[in-house]
Amino acid sequence: IYMLRDKNIYYILCGKGPEKERLNKIIKQYGLNSQIKMLGFRQDIPELLNSSDCFVFPSKREGLSVAVMEAMAVGLPIIASDIRGNRDLVKHGVNGYLCKCENIGKFVKRIMYIKEKEYSEFEKMCKENKKMIQKFGIILNNKHMKEILKNRTIED
Repeated sequence: IYMLRDKNIYYILCGKGPEKERLNKIIKQYGLNSQIKMLGFRQDIPELLNSSDCFVFPSKREGLSVAVMEAMAVGLPIIASDIRGNRDLVKHGVNGYLCKCENIGKFVKRIMYIKEKEYSEFEKMCKENKKMIQKFGIILNNKHMKEILKNRTIED
C-alpha cells in the first residue's frame, strides 16, 4: 500500500473479515485514510465496479474467484495474483495482468500503467473480459455439472 502514494489513486476494499483491524492500523500508520476506504459488506458491488478504472486482486489462494468474475462482467481490466483460479480467468496481456503474489512492485507497476494510459488502450481488454466471462455463466456451469454428475458412480 505504501509503495503507491499517488494522490490521484483511490482504493476501495469491500467485504468483512478478520484482517479489518490490522488493515485499518496499516492505513492509519501510513496516512492513507483519504485514499483507501474500507467499505465493509456491500450489496452494490456492480455500481462500485462500474465507478472503477481497474480491479486489483492480490489474493494468495483462491478457487474460481467470483469477485474477479464480477469485475470481468462489467468490463474492467484485471490485475490479479498469478495463482490457480485467477489463471483460469485472466489471460496475461489479453484481459488483464497476472503478477506473482509477493511481487508488490509489479502490482504497483501495472496499476500505474493503467492510470497513465488512455482508456482506448484498454477497450479491447475490457471487451475481451465481457466476452470471456460468458463462458463461465451459470447456465453453462449447470450444463457442465450435469455432465459430470451423470457420469459419476457411487465409488467416485
